[in-house]
Amino acid sequence: MKKLLDFKIIAIVLLAGLNGFQFYERQTKKETPQIVQTPPQIVHDTVQVEVPVEVEVPVEVEVPVEVEKLVEVKVPISADTLKIINDYLAQNTILDTLKLKNNWGYVLVKDVISKNQLQSRKIESSYNIPTKEKIVQVEQPKVNQWYLGFGFDYGFKTFFNGASTKLLYKTKSDKMFGFNLGFRNNVTNYDTYEGKMEPYIGTSIFIKLK
Repeated sequence: MKKLLDFKIIAIVLLAGLNGFQFYERQTKKETPQIVQTPPQIVHDTVQVEVPVEVEVPVEVEVPVEVEKLVEVKVPISADTLKIINDYLAQNTILDTLKLKNNWGYVLVKDVISKNQLQSRKIESSYNIPTKEKIVQVEQPKVNQWYLGFGFDYGFKTFFNGASTKLLYKTKSDKMFGFNLGFRNNVTNYDTYEGKMEPYIGTSIFIKLK
């Protein structure tokens, strides 16, 4: 009996010690802070600022618009239908005269109108405009020229002395050269002035005299 009591006392003491040890661990865990390492982070300060912004908002506005209205008004008139038709078919002549300044003439325009259209137009004009004439002599460029001619020779005692054909050449500097081809009467008897016709060739030169 005494051993059983001792065993109970020891069990109670062990239980009391176990409870005290658990209570001590719990208090230690509460009082010891746990340090957790986290990577550094960049923190930006954000400040909200209200900025006024103009916004165009379409607004429908009714604008009064003037509208032209055609109103037919009946006006009682007395119309001569026959006269209107005659005026429409008639040919009306209109004359219009345009005078030039300084009495230099005139222009007459004659229009014939019928059926509200131009049927014909006739234009007559008369001009008397003074004019001045100016004669300008233009010197032509000088060129080389050729001349062809004929000649006859006569004498005091012998009527006919000969004939020749002449070719003349004129240069730009007004110089002339001649070539003669013909025949002449060579006197053989000076008492009777009888002679003989013989051919001949000759040349000549001419110089312009100032």
